Amino acid sequence: MNVKETFKNIFNRGSETPTPLKSSELSSIEPEMDEITKNLERDRQTREGLGKFLKHPFKVLTEKPANIFIVTIPLALIIFIGGFVSSVMSYGIQVLFTSTIIDDFLVLAVLVAIIPVAILDFNEQRRVKNLENALPNFFRDLAGMNDSGMTLPNAVHIVAGAEYSTLTPHIRKLDQDMSWGAGFVEAMYRFGKDLGTPLADRSVDLIAKASKAGGDIVKCYGRQQKILLKL
Repeated sequence: MNVKETFKNIFNRGSETPTPLKSSELSSIEPEMDEITKNLERDRQTREGLGKFLKHPFKVLTEKPANIFIVTIPLALIIFIGGFVSSVMSYGIQVLFTSTIIDDFLVLAVLVAIIPVAILDFNEQRRVKNLENALPNFFRDLAGMNDSGMTLPNAVHIVAGAEYSTLTPHIRKLDQDMSWGAGFVEAMYRFGKDLGTPLADRSVDLIAKASKAGGDIVKCYGRQQKILLKL
């Protein structure tokens, strides 16, 4: 090795570029890449639209109270039309004027359509109330730990082991997101989106913006706690 090559090796040390893959090597990994792409596309389809409904029908129907109309309205129509047709076939067209049986089928169809929605809406309101009642305690504990010098991810990790009613699984998911490398602000926005309540959205947005701007998170928590307690 001459002097020129020696200096070249010294100055190029650590800057070597990876050796490009040969065409035969690219061909060998193409099937694996295609399989990964297909799996990702299949997973995306199961997380939205009809694919999500087919994979998790009960979860989709109960996710929002109005979603149950997908089942109850067709069922109500079947009950009313079936009752109407069977009554006319059994008693003749005069049954429309001499009996209240058609009205009975109509009332039954309406009840079938609206009772499940009413039950789910009641459960949703109770869920929202429990979440918003637990939020002040969560913010208070998080603010206290952060005020003592603990970092926000560590504070979330500790409070994730506590019990906050229906808020507990959401806090543990928040902790899991940050443990996988998500930033505090990003994870907090996901946290607020998962809660899905207007008050939670406002609270999380205030805290995330204060953190992003480098503000006093403890004072922000304290101010938000007062707002939540008043509400």
